Amino acid sequence: MRDNSSIQIKVPHPNTIRSGDKVKLYHKTAFGDEVKTGECQVSRIDDTIVYATPQDISMPATVGQIAKITISAKVNHHNASLDSKDQRIPMDAQYYLNQAKQIGEDADQNANNYSQQQIKSLKEKAIENLQKATSMKSAEAYFILAMLYEDGYGSLKRDYKKMVESIQKSAQMGYAHAQFLLADMYEDGDEVVKDKTQAIYWYKKAAEQGNKEAQKVLEKLSKKEPKSLGIPDIDDLFDLNK
Repeated sequence: MRDNSSIQIKVPHPNTIRSGDKVKLYHKTAFGDEVKTGECQVSRIDDTIVYATPQDISMPATVGQIAKITISAKVNHHNASLDSKDQRIPMDAQYYLNQAKQIGEDADQNANNYSQQQIKSLKEKAIENLQKATSMKSAEAYFILAMLYEDGYGSLKRDYKKMVESIQKSAQMGYAHAQFLLADMYEDGDEVVKDKTQAIYWYKKAAEQGNKEAQKVLEKLSKKEPKSLGIPDIDDLFDLNK
């Protein structure tokens, strides 16, 4: 009987595998490069089939959303494969967000090395993954999407209305950077109706989460001093370390 929370993997040498062993998963990039997706832990062995539970991986089996992805695997340094090419592996919003960041960063860093068609294809894949993350209610994904709407990116045309809507959704979901930016917009009347009450409300929300810029602004506002704000640079949006 299959455990729906696990991934089934065919292994060539089952006698060398024990419960608790690590299974390393890999997937191929848009250009065929094999990169590590994450790790699973062997939970059960049945003949030549290993049942592995997602562990250090951005696709937890507890999430209901699923999608297909081509995965290869290695168990104890031996190559292995998924039990079925059509096997479905659970994906969560963070997985798609990480994919968007990785692909977007690849496009940014290799703008002078890839062809225009390759860059266009990468940007579309980044947007596609980002939109999947927003469909799964990722606050950070909404924030990044807002910044892309601000400047235009790939097939996304500049659209300030969608930018504001995405920032608002991100802020309402509790993303501190979005809360800070939304407060700034309300304070200055930038693409929204100027509203000091709303500005202070969102500054406080961001400050409560430890956003230092918001804390500084509130302190300056309390002293009636002008503020100096830093708006995120689009080149940093796909930084995997953020």
